[in-house]
Amino acid sequence: MQAVFLDGGLSPQQVSAIAGFIYGFVGDIGNPIPEFAKQASKLYWRNFLRKGFDPNENVEDAGVVSRLIELATGKPPLEPPTAIEEKVLPAGKPAAEIMDKAARELPAAETAKYYAGRAQAELIWEKLDNPDYLKMNKRASVYVTLAMVWNEFEKLNSQAEAERWLRDKDVIGKKFDSGEVRAVFRLVGLRYGSKPGRPKKIKTDAAIL
Repeated sequence: MQAVFLDGGLSPQQVSAIAGFIYGFVGDIGNPIPEFAKQASKLYWRNFLRKGFDPNENVEDAGVVSRLIELATGKPPLEPPTAIEEKVLPAGKPAAEIMDKAARELPAAETAKYYAGRAQAELIWEKLDNPDYLKMNKRASVYVTLAMVWNEFEKLNSQAEAERWLRDKDVIGKKFDSGEVRAVFRLVGLRYGSKPGRPKKIKTDAAIL
């Protein structure tokens, strides 16, 4: 899938962001991302997708992926986009178009399943876009940030720096205390220092930012 996106005109930076975002329900698409980003993506998506979801084997599930990418990166921002959003958001529509093009080349019955999956994605998005639902999953914004802009966290030297980064970018607010931030870092395996060491650098062609 990485090659499909690159051949379709997406930049390596955009593919890296998408790879982290969708890892939790697609798995490895051939773009190297660190383990903490993989785990963050899994934790983000586990509340939204059914058990057994597999877009690599099920064309209907692939349709869900396509529409979710489009919705997640194409929603008009309420405020001017951040530097991160300016890098990541433009990738959504072309990525979905690339998947749509591939689906239209399938047998008619399979193409129909793909578009049925895109319709299902609207129901999933209602949860993702529902402030009341997200309040019950307040860690979601941290998980998806760690998954999509993982390289930013590799540049830092401590969990304190990582927490400041999240606060400076308005990913978390005052009600999200430091203890919960550290709990999230433990869950995804984001660690700094000599024990057990800062995140390993991932060899990739380009960083996200």
